[in-house]
Amino acid sequence: LKMRLLTEVGYAVETATEILDVVGDRPFSIHLDINTDPKHKSSIAVKEAIGYVRGTMGFDPVLKPQSLMASHCADHVVRSKLAA
Repeated sequence: LKMRLLTEVGYAVETATEILDVVGDRPFSIHLDINTDPKHKSSIAVKEAIGYVRGTMGFDPVLKPQSLMASHCADHVVRSKLAA
């Protein structure tokens, strides 16, 4: 699970670096599908994910539950799978 989550973080950072030219000087953060609450399994990758996101290009990571984008996307995927 931890490796899968960190791979997803890597994809997010890679995508962010590809769109930096478009973003310019505007505030920029990366929303991650990782929950800081220890009752959630994804919390095992919190420290590594934050370190990677900040250390790569100095991006600002946003994690669940504060990450509205990650929460919305995860809910959308789950609902789509349930409907199928």
